[in-house]
Amino acid sequence: MQSPVFISNVKHAPLAASLVIGRTDELQKIADALDKGDDLLLLNGMGGVGKTTLAGFYMERYAARYQHIAWISCSGDFRGDLVRQLNRQRIPGLPDTDNVPELFAAMLLSMEDMPGPNLLIADNLNTPAQIEDLAQHKPQFPRNWKMLITARCNTGAFPERAIGVLEDEEAKELFSRHYALRTGDTEAQLQDLLHKVGRHTLAVEFIAKTLAQLPAWNLARMLRHLSEKGLADLSTAATVITAHSRDMRVLMEEYLHAIFEINLGAIGEKPRELLAQLAMFPAQPHPFPILCQVLGCTAEAEMDLLAATLNLLKNNGLLEDLAADGWYLHPLLQEVARQKWPPSYETVASILDRLEEALDNWPLPESLPLLPYAVAIVERLQFEDAQLASVCWTISDRYYDIGDFPNSERFMQASNRLYVSVDDKRNMGVTFERLGRLAKDQGDMEKALEFFEQYKNINEEACSANPESEDLKNLLTISYEKMGDIFQAQGKMDEALNFFEKKLKLTEELYAANPRSESLKSGMAISYEKLGSTYKARGEMDEALSFFEKYKQFTEELCAANPHSESLKHYLAASYERLGSIFQAQGKMDEALSFFEKRSKLGEELYVANPHSESLKSGLAISYSKLGSIFQAQGKMDKALSFFEKYKQFNEELYTANPRSERLGIGLGVSYTKLAEWHKAQKNPAQALEYYRKGLALYEQWHAVTGRLDVGGWIEVIRGRIAELE
Repeated sequence: MQSPVFISNVKHAPLAASLVIGRTDELQKIADALDKGDDLLLLNGMGGVGKTTLAGFYMERYAARYQHIAWISCSGDFRGDLVRQLNRQRIPGLPDTDNVPELFAAMLLSMEDMPGPNLLIADNLNTPAQIEDLAQHKPQFPRNWKMLITARCNTGAFPERAIGVLEDEEAKELFSRHYALRTGDTEAQLQDLLHKVGRHTLAVEFIAKTLAQLPAWNLARMLRHLSEKGLADLSTAATVITAHSRDMRVLMEEYLHAIFEINLGAIGEKPRELLAQLAMFPAQPHPFPILCQVLGCTAEAEMDLLAATLNLLKNNGLLEDLAADGWYLHPLLQEVARQKWPPSYETVASILDRLEEALDNWPLPESLPLLPYAVAIVERLQFEDAQLASVCWTISDRYYDIGDFPNSERFMQASNRLYVSVDDKRNMGVTFERLGRLAKDQGDMEKALEFFEQYKNINEEACSANPESEDLKNLLTISYEKMGDIFQAQGKMDEALNFFEKKLKLTEELYAANPRSESLKSGMAISYEKLGSTYKARGEMDEALSFFEKYKQFTEELCAANPHSESLKHYLAASYERLGSIFQAQGKMDEALSFFEKRSKLGEELYVANPHSESLKSGLAISYSKLGSIFQAQGKMDKALSFFEKYKQFNEELYTANPRSERLGIGLGVSYTKLAEWHKAQKNPAQALEYYRKGLALYEQWHAVTGRLDVGGWIEVIRGRIAELE
């Protein structure tokens, strides 16, 4: 019998099936529900009752039914959790990127293609908001995958199965696994104790492990201790957390807290300190190497001490050792620990410094496993300490780097709010700029304009107070450019022109005072490009041509001074393309051809030096498309076909290498459409139909994933073309 392929980093059940006590009836009912056609099933029960163990029990016992299995620990961000916790090496066809939206879409498509049946377990959803976060992705869930969810609540979004407490004999067996009755202990006392804690799995196990480590304690003393705390017996009727059973959850936490207090007396200061820190970490298993990075254990002696401390906490029932998957502090015990030691900046200051340094300076793939730790700690601190402003900024930047704009915005908002609270105008201004960029990237231009205007106002105020500051003037030019960009995107070209002219005037002033500054010269070039683009959009081609000529001139001078600069060559290639586009719009095809050929030649030079660069290959493909269009307009159809074929070839190679890339898939569709239009013009209906259909298939595939309105429009146009030819 073939074993399933695990495509997640977690590959083991939290508790081996051979060690699970009872639960056979629940296990069978879960299996029956999933067998009878339910693709989604939510196990709903009180925290600590054993939902995760039961999900692992099912995964191990029924693994042979599935070809692929994945286990995800949920944080309320299902998209990010899936991307971070699936093992990319085990999923074919993923693009070489860390962009979360692109990877998420690609992973779902790849999972869709995997032969089934398959199983995805989404563990540890604790709030209605977390369930709704998962539910919003239901339409995208891949077929051939069953999903088993564990949660403390439900919103009606998923079919559910309630998970209750242990039966009497099961609770007794679990207790006896960790604690052997001592002299003076009686069966009646054991029954009383198990009844008192409601036969709740975590409480039963925690008490047994605690007693096992305390030779001076017995059942009678534990019963007295719980009674002295004034704790009532737990009801065993309300086993599922709802709005009406919240009091029971609070009582359970009080029981765990009472046992927790006993445990603390048996461990030293260092284990207590580690426990307080673990309580602020994400509710997921922590691989030992990651813990060493987070806690700063680099020397062998430090690692040995950490391992010994973790084992001490494990022996006292506070931690679970999930072997290769890592060390795990149950979310309920995390909550109890945070009640004992309310989260404070001082508890984790050195950890946050270490995380911020890593997130700022390490290569992105190496730093991303640490991101959930920084996020969890800041959230536990409720974004309230002004010293968190910097780390919130760093978290936001990393989310931005991976294309997770909503989370990036959330943490930049927090950073901005904290800088406002201490009246740090400079950082406040830059966070307004970042928020504007995020709003723009998400298509909310009005919101972006509001943030950029606040950024501009702060910079104008600072420049008025310090009129000789070159640094502040530079920031002001950036704010003018940002405002111009938004107005340009909104089609308000007069307003855009006003701000781009302000940027140019101030940049010229700075450049006149520092004519040898390459950064200012680059700023001048960008100003000319912005003005050229604006005049082009206004239909004033002669003005646009004038500014694009200046853009080209300054960029050529910069390239001459820095002949090995790839980024400057990119700008020069862009200037050639801008000039070619103007001449094309003016109907001056020979001039357009000259600049598109220069752009293509420079693109080929860059690509030869970096043959593995996807962006360079894409840029070169587009230049071939431009040349094809010019030759077609000139009536040189054979040459046009040659370049459209090159355009198609490059796009096919790009898409073959990254078949889960939306951008590349749609790009290939465009290249097919170009060829279809060429064949249609040449009265080759069969070839035109072939390419129209290929393009349509790609547009439909990616429109189903992204819902892009522009692609939807293309689909209607292509369907019309096909109808004409059939």
